[in-house]
Amino acid sequence: MNAREFDMVIAGAGPAGAAAAIKLARAGKRVALVDRAGFPRAATGAGWLNLKARPLLDELKAPLDDVLAHPFQQVTFHNAELTKSSSPRLKDSIGFLVDRTRFDNALVDAATQAGATLHVGHEISAIDPLEDRVVVHRGAAEAVVGRFLLLAAGRGTPWLDRLKF
Repeated sequence: MNAREFDMVIAGAGPAGAAAAIKLARAGKRVALVDRAGFPRAATGAGWLNLKARPLLDELKAPLDDVLAHPFQQVTFHNAELTKSSSPRLKDSIGFLVDRTRFDNALVDAATQAGATLHVGHEISAIDPLEDRVVVHRGAAEAVVGRFLLLAAGRGTPWLDRLKF
């Protein structure tokens, strides 16, 4: 395998792709993490994580304590017509409010520290699944070659349809 070939190419450096990159790189795999955005990047909006995500994040050993510093105990549910609502007050925290920019960037930083190679700044223009490898073309940038491809590009990616998944 040459310097531009990897065990795994991960398309999408959001939370799912970065988390997979952390686990695989720590397991000794050569990982390419590919994203059209540059990093650090600004994410639009805020988000929340269910409390059940905490053990998974702890397993990643990523520096996320300051990102998960805002637990919440109350949430309001509305019906579809917005005519009824309920706001149960719970004794314990049910999740964390997260700043998506800090969260996403912390996971990508942890992935690169674990040994993943970050390839950013170019849209994927083509994916060639071959018998023994996959070639990910990134516009004018050099292609990335791997034994396997993990699509973590998020909801709405055209690649699922293009690859007939």
